[in-house]
Amino acid sequence: MARILWADDEIDSLKAHLIFLENKGHNITPVNSGNEAIEEFKINSFDLVFLDENMPVAIFLFYCIIILCLDFEIGEDVSQEVKVEDFG
Repeated sequence: MARILWADDEIDSLKAHLIFLENKGHNITPVNSGNEAIEEFKINSFDLVFLDENMPVAIFLFYCIIILCLDFEIGEDVSQEVKVEDFG
């Protein structure tokens, strides 16, 4: 089944959803932040990434771009050059 990375600052409140997906045979890796998601994505491969939709838009887009860059292996780790704080 699918390997799923789920990033949410309130991941504990999603326990029922995580258990449901695990019971369906999926391998879930829950993390508490976008930074943790990036770190997990660097060392593991995932079929699907869930990101908290309530993150401020700029930060949400920042994490999406970083994960896409890592996924396509563009040859450079842009997450070291750009910090979340840069987006206010």
